[in-house]
Amino acid sequence: MDKIFTYETYEMLEKLAEVEGEMREDSYHDCESETDNTAYYARYYIKAVYEYMKKNYCAEECTVLRMVKELYRIADTGEYSYLQTLDDIGFKNQVFERMTGETGRSEVLYAVRLLRYYYLVKEKRHHPKRIWNHMENIYEKVVGMGPLKKKEKKEKVSVRKKELTEEEFIPALRRHMDKNMVGQDVLKKKLCIMLYQWKYHDVRSTLLMVGPSGSGKNHMIETIRSFPDLGFPVVSYDCSALTPNGFTGADVRDVFKRVRQVCMRTARANPLNGTGENGKCIVFLDEIDKIINFNHDSRGESVNAMVQQQLLSSLAGTENIEGVDTSKILFILGGAFPRINDLKKDKGKNPIGFNAGPEFCVDLKDSLRDQIIAIGGEVEFVGRIEDIVQMSRLTKDDLRSILMDENIGVFTEKKKLYQESGLNLEIEEDTIEAIVDLIEKEDAGARSARNILNQFADSQYFYDMKVGGYNTMKIHKGMLNGEAPIFSRGGADSEKSIKYS
Repeated sequence: MDKIFTYETYEMLEKLAEVEGEMREDSYHDCESETDNTAYYARYYIKAVYEYMKKNYCAEECTVLRMVKELYRIADTGEYSYLQTLDDIGFKNQVFERMTGETGRSEVLYAVRLLRYYYLVKEKRHHPKRIWNHMENIYEKVVGMGPLKKKEKKEKVSVRKKELTEEEFIPALRRHMDKNMVGQDVLKKKLCIMLYQWKYHDVRSTLLMVGPSGSGKNHMIETIRSFPDLGFPVVSYDCSALTPNGFTGADVRDVFKRVRQVCMRTARANPLNGTGENGKCIVFLDEIDKIINFNHDSRGESVNAMVQQQLLSSLAGTENIEGVDTSKILFILGGAFPRINDLKKDKGKNPIGFNAGPEFCVDLKDSLRDQIIAIGGEVEFVGRIEDIVQMSRLTKDDLRSILMDENIGVFTEKKKLYQESGLNLEIEEDTIEAIVDLIEKEDAGARSARNILNQFADSQYFYDMKVGGYNTMKIHKGMLNGEAPIFSRGGADSEKSIKYS
């Protein structure tokens, strides 16, 4: 993997910008407005391919050379529908449609020149000469391309998508949730109504998702973010490093610096949609339980209580912080709150140590809200949270769907990734059940599904298929005992099947 793929998207674009001036002097000799406009769209091409590769390609394939090859393939064939797995495909359609226009060729060429220049300056020394030569060969093909191909059916795509009506919003959002996430029926219903009221009636409310690691809190936020008719940017912030102003670490102002940065980037990247309807956005505060527990400084003051107090006015929407109007923010909070479960397990045991006071006692008859207050939640802060949802643990059927669902299953994603390289990935039925048992035992939900499957479809096997000339790999139960997968040539009907190790 090239170093550029270790960065977030905006950081990647900043790295390219560092060498862009030199590239333009070398290839364009000026910075006229026409060239600036070409660069503007070229960056969109790069951004879309970069995000797709980071999400779907194995680490070994995440290289600048592969990015250049993808851009050349799209430009040469006019086929970019596979990018629909990314957010905002409607806007990307408009961007990539430009490839068939009069300026499309120059924009693709600019994108490839920029990537090639970055490769020569930053990455080339880490690659053997054959990779250098391959880069130059692809670059020459781009330079020598004729008019970009235009498919007649693309005219149908150019029709602007009809916007949802108010009545259509809730059913459409629920279908999107069900398509992309397994289980959590109660949470889906509450979020549908919460987002509907925020979008159409300006009703702000705050919801807290309480659930163990792997139950789907972050995935739910990603599902909301990918809903094409949402109308707002969604900003995620990890609260585990938050401290009061003046202490070591991040403080509440950093949350809103992040919000401002994301909204500004959203405005630049999506000029057709802006930063949300009437400037609204959604902020997800993850790991909120890290600031809801007893944590005292050397003077005996509760550090986390201070952070909660500083967030109060933000949740209420009565303050402007770092140039961000908090009344335009809908807050969603998420946390595992393991301390509640730990205290439940410890209930009835004799208290030991200095911290065994009454403040650490939880009455199992209390509501979840009362239990959160008992472990360190400030009454005022918890009182600002209108709704608290206890997420259910995933059932075995849920875990099987996460692994094998034909639309969003982890195995389905992996199989599509292999197919893009002309390879076939299969799995035996009894092996599926064995993997589900492992996922259930590891107890980290969807995260376990992805991590465990990666052990069965490891990148070393991908390498073995490419180098060995095999086109089919079967995952079988023997792999649980350290055996290698079964490789074969000539597809599933091949007479010669080899267990390769």
